[in-house]
Amino acid sequence: MVSRQSLQHTSLGFHRSHSGFTILELLIVILILGLLMLFTAPNFAPDRREADQASRGLLADIQLARLQAIKSNLFAGIAFNTAASKYLVFEDRNDNKTFDTATDQVISTINFGQSDLTRVKLHDVDLKTSLNVNVAVILFNPRGILAKQSGFGLVRIGVTSSVVSASSSTGYIWSVCVDALGRAQRFKSSTCPTSF
Repeated sequence: MVSRQSLQHTSLGFHRSHSGFTILELLIVILILGLLMLFTAPNFAPDRREADQASRGLLADIQLARLQAIKSNLFAGIAFNTAASKYLVFEDRNDNKTFDTATDQVISTINFGQSDLTRVKLHDVDLKTSLNVNVAVILFNPRGILAKQSGFGLVRIGVTSSVVSASSSTGYIWSVCVDALGRAQRFKSSTCPTSF
């Protein structure tokens, strides 16, 4: 005796088992997986993660220097050494409005290219005006406002990772920008906006 269900299938003209996937279903699954990998793979890149971490750390250290100036009622700031790819947060104890290794108190020192930041380099520091060719300084007065000799208007500090050469820069670049009032923000570009 033939069941009613099998007769209906036979009369429609198809007789196949439902034990596998069609090629269309497999292509759709592969397409969805490919799109997911396209959007999530850059987030796992160590270069991007390290540049992001370094720029966030620099932003926090700028805020630390600003708060230290307010707390101690002294000038405080960050001294950048782009040749050595490092910076340090300091308190200006002798009130000469620059960093002196003999008299000023170093609060913290960050060296790029070491430990967790092996791929990161301090790209450049654009302070508009600089008192010293080798060391650029962002300085906050005791009220937490950017001191005039630190540069007028915006200060841009570039943090990059991956391959950097004189002719080309490939990798992830963040700019940490400080305005005249001492507010700092970071931007995913190599330039700072005119206001933020």
